[in-house]
Formats: sequence, structure tokens, C-alpha cells
Amino acid sequence: MDLITNNYDNYLNLLYRIDVSEKELSKITGNNLTETVEQITFLILKRVYQKVWFKNTL
Repeated sequence: MDLITNNYDNYLNLLYRIDVSEKELSKITGNNLTETVEQITFLILKRVYQKVWFKNTL
């Protein structure tokens, strides 16, 4: 949460490096910060899983 609230530029850079879809990020409708962080965490884990899965299928 600290990264989002205090270092927003670093947060955006992190999402860019992980390659989280901007389209999916725009769909997040968290009513509070905790819920939003949970949804973003899910997207990050989903993207990392996709990368691992793709790498292992080659």
C-alpha cells in the first residue's frame, strides 16, 4: 500500500516491468485501498503465472 500511496511513479514502473495489462487494471473497481491492492496483487500473480506457464510450454 505504501508504494501506491507514497511512490506512485515507482508503482507504475513496477506494473510496467511486470507487464500487467492496462486494460485489466482499468477494470479494477475497489471501494477502498485494501480491496484495490488485493485486486492488483491478483493481476500481478496472474501475469507472473502466465509468463512461467508460457516459458515451460516451449
